[in-house]
Amino acid sequence: MRSLSSLEHLRLRTCERLNLDLSIGSDKQDNHDELSSTWPRLRVLYMKELPQLVEFPQWLIQCSTNNLERLEIVNCSNLKALPESMEKLQFLGIEKCPELSSLPKDMDRLIALKKSYNRGCPKERKM
Repeated sequence: MRSLSSLEHLRLRTCERLNLDLSIGSDKQDNHDELSSTWPRLRVLYMKELPQLVEFPQWLIQCSTNNLERLEIVNCSNLKALPESMEKLQFLGIEKCPELSSLPKDMDRLIALKKSYNRGCPKERKM
């Protein structure tokens, strides 16, 4: 990920053992500083069947916060929360995330949002 500074679309699908924590085996602060200058600027993020995903790792939040236009999360059975501050988000799709209990607090600031859906998230209030 460190050298993929041009990456705009990221699709993670059916990765049962994938651990998205890039700080494993290194100092988290050094890792954070190293990534900050080369982060990809994601516009599209699609995640499906990632049971290891409980929360968005910091590096992924940094890659997507200011640029993300489309976010789809499907069948991430342990995901508990979405990231905050996705100001350019135009599409938000959430499906079969039974542990997701709330939407970001700043949902009212998503002025670019054109379409959203939420299906199969029994702990979450409907959009």
